[in-house]
Amino acid sequence: MSLSASTVNPIFSSPLSTGQSVQLRFWSWGLEKITPLLQTVTWEPSIGVGFLNYNMKGDNEYVALEHGDALRFTIHFANHRELSLSLFEITRLTGRGNHFRGYLSFGFEGPVLYNIFSDFREPIPTIMKKFSMGAKYHVSTIITKVDDPDFGKNIKYSYYFKFSLF
Repeated sequence: MSLSASTVNPIFSSPLSTGQSVQLRFWSWGLEKITPLLQTVTWEPSIGVGFLNYNMKGDNEYVALEHGDALRFTIHFANHRELSLSLFEITRLTGRGNHFRGYLSFGFEGPVLYNIFSDFREPIPTIMKKFSMGAKYHVSTIITKVDDPDFGKNIKYSYYFKFSLF
């Protein structure tokens, strides 16, 4: 059992929206238990909650942000480099009047500075591993019947910066 908490700062595009969320990962499970060929891959499901300042250039509404990532895998390469793939994440934005839009999200993430400078002496690589950057593609799936059917309709991409607390 390896509990991990991170703060995530997402930036959603079209309309421009930024926010903050807390992401929890309750365990990390090595896939070498399935077959030795997968010894460099770990399964790390996570959940997160936060808020989003939706449509910063328009009517500027604060909405709730929830996300759950059931199929998140981290691939560990030589020289301690790694890349995480999110193959199936459910993202939900909830606005005023309980109208919401759901998305299926897919993306990748990596500790960019750590991957570039992992050959430095400690404690620099350990500190740099706490910072990650990622990108996701969102496919709109669900919307409630509301007075604003365009809520979250054009969101396709998000980019985020992540800091691991522990």
